[in-house]
Amino acid sequence: MTGPGPGKIPIKAEVYLEPPHISVEGVDVYVHVKGYSRARVTHIDIEHPSMNVLLEPGEGYYVRIKGISGGFEIIIKPTKFMKRYVTRIRVKAPDLEGLIPPNRTTVGWLGGKDGGVYLGLRKEYVRKLEEWAINHGWKPRGKLEGNSFESHLM
Repeated sequence: MTGPGPGKIPIKAEVYLEPPHISVEGVDVYVHVKGYSRARVTHIDIEHPSMNVLLEPGEGYYVRIKGISGGFEIIIKPTKFMKRYVTRIRVKAPDLEGLIPPNRTTVGWLGGKDGGVYLGLRKEYVRKLEEWAINHGWKPRGKLEGNSFESHLM
């Protein structure tokens, strides 16, 4: 699902395509909580049509993710974008600072979807995201829990 919806917590973020340092204007970044709007696992959505130039809907592959001051970088396969090769997606988001400590690297899954990409993380980082989501009023739900919008506050 692209755009706002139940269980998609908007994050104030700046997104850059590197190395040419292209600012992605009008990008939406969300923490998408498990059990809402068809999310099977808590993940991060980066939504902007330009992301589909890097990764088409339905495609995906494992990526390295590096913590940086104020956010993280996703190291991607070199992809031609506006006559330049892009090798990283840099996400600067105060709310996600420290999710992956600076200079630490981990592995994740970058998948394409209509209107953007999603980033799946390892369990330890999913737990951090879910703790953050609970503090923002969205409790992750499993298969057996209710599907009503109001049940997120339980």
